[in-house]
Amino acid sequence: MPADKIVFSGVGKTRKEIEEALKADILMFNVESSQELTNINDIALKMSKKARVALRINPDIDPIPFDQALSEYCRAKDMAGLEIVGIDCHIGSQLTEVKPFTDTAARLLALVDKLTE
Repeated sequence: MPADKIVFSGVGKTRKEIEEALKADILMFNVESSQELTNINDIALKMSKKARVALRINPDIDPIPFDQALSEYCRAKDMAGLEIVGIDCHIGSQLTEVKPFTDTAARLLALVDKLTE
């Protein structure tokens, strides 16, 4: 798999894994928490790299609560070791109705509008 097609998702990314991913120049990290955002930035800066990131947003559910998403993106924008490249969202699995998806899409589009103002 070419490194520029790899998206690194999942909780518990170790420092060594983040370093190896930055060395390989992967496409991006899906960031799971505020602490991980800071950690990836710090590692990228120490390596003189820029990590491409998307924040994992779960509407009204951890890891990055929806009401904190805008402030976390603003914080990430000011981090020299990061480049924001997207939004990652997971609302659950085995959903049997369409409404949760349309509701989530509407909330994320509103967030995108705020981020691109």
